[in-house]
Amino acid sequence: MPRTAYTALVVLLLRPAGAADAQRLQQLQRIRHTYDAAYTRWLPHITLVPPFAVPPPDAAAEGDADAGAAGAPPWLVRVLDALSNDTARACARHARHRLALTDVGVFRLRRYENVHLRPSAASAAPLLALQRDLQRAAAPHLPARGRRRERFVPHASLGQAYTLEDRAAIELEAERDCRLHDGGIAVAVDHVQVMYKPSGARGPYTLYREAALAPSYEP
Repeated sequence: MPRTAYTALVVLLLRPAGAADAQRLQQLQRIRHTYDAAYTRWLPHITLVPPFAVPPPDAAAEGDADAGAAGAPPWLVRVLDALSNDTARACARHARHRLALTDVGVFRLRRYENVHLRPSAASAAPLLALQRDLQRAAAPHLPARGRRRERFVPHASLGQAYTLEDRAAIELEAERDCRLHDGGIAVAVDHVQVMYKPSGARGPYTLYREAALAPSYEP
């Protein structure tokens, strides 16, 4: 019987920094409910290490087919433990901070445009440094073909625009309801999450472990 392959990634689940930000994050969710096909599969988040395949080993050790921690088979637990430990070490080198999502951005994809919120360059700088460190920490766990470097643009998806009218509507609602002219949505960058699911499964990812950033950091 073929064994299931899995997909893993590292994300920042968005946690509002204050009461006003919580209200604005609710508006982001309302927009996603209308426009984002992934609404039911994802909480608001920023991907830090993109999804990568974790194939099963060629030969199973005795008992490895049984589910272990968090419902994962032991061979996957070993990979996720190693990834989580390296992620935690990387996070410990970075101080907790806030990230302000203040701008609307667009990625052009094959069938649609991804419309999203992104931070200003100044606000994004600490997160960019964290992401580079996390990418290096994850590299030994990625398959060789998954190690290519792509420019990282931190963003939180609002939805998919198939027409210019879709795009204009999403941008208008985000500007108005997420109060982008008044500071946007501030989120706390204090933990990142290692997540996984069976490859090809349509449901949400499962949280495996959280890694905390340092309260403050001095090298």
